[in-house]
Amino acid sequence: MTLFFAEYMQNEQRQIQQQIKNSDGRIAKANREIAEEDKRLADLHGGSHARRRAEIDEKRGAVENLQQQLRQHPHDLKRLQDNQRAADKEMKDAGAERDDKRSEIARCEEHIKRLGRDRGDINKGYHQKLPDLLRAIENETSFKERPIGPVGYHVQLKEQKWSAVLEATFGATLDAFLVTSKADQSILQRLMQRIGW
Repeated sequence: MTLFFAEYMQNEQRQIQQQIKNSDGRIAKANREIAEEDKRLADLHGGSHARRRAEIDEKRGAVENLQQQLRQHPHDLKRLQDNQRAADKEMKDAGAERDDKRSEIARCEEHIKRLGRDRGDINKGYHQKLPDLLRAIENETSFKERPIGPVGYHVQLKEQKWSAVLEATFGATLDAFLVTSKADQSILQRLMQRIGW
């Protein structure tokens, strides 16, 4: 629709410019005829003089009418140009909105694919460094008691419908580890820093 409107505006603009050109030509021709008539009148006497004067007045009226139309054309042209700019902006905005929606759809489709690939991998819901941290905890021999975690490993839903409530209630706590002493907590924090948790 807007593309059709833009073409329509360009066609209107061309027509107005052609009308201006045609009007300029008619004005020039009428002015020449007036000058010729004025010259002839200077040489004529009697009734033909009045008739010629009437013709000149008529041509002068036609010239004034053409000049009035010519003065109006720039206003019409500006209005058409404003309308064309508005239509171009509308088309550009619609294109940007369409591109945003396509990007959003692509992101959603990729997220759905990733969820499908990750199904069954218990670690996908946790911090990406979780496997590294679990290995570091397993290999660390200085714990008095090995940390328990993440907490989410030890929580099981009886019904899937409660998953949103559980996640909203516990949030980041599901990623947490439990320790029995301050010393074990310090060791765990050191391991987390080392792997970039």
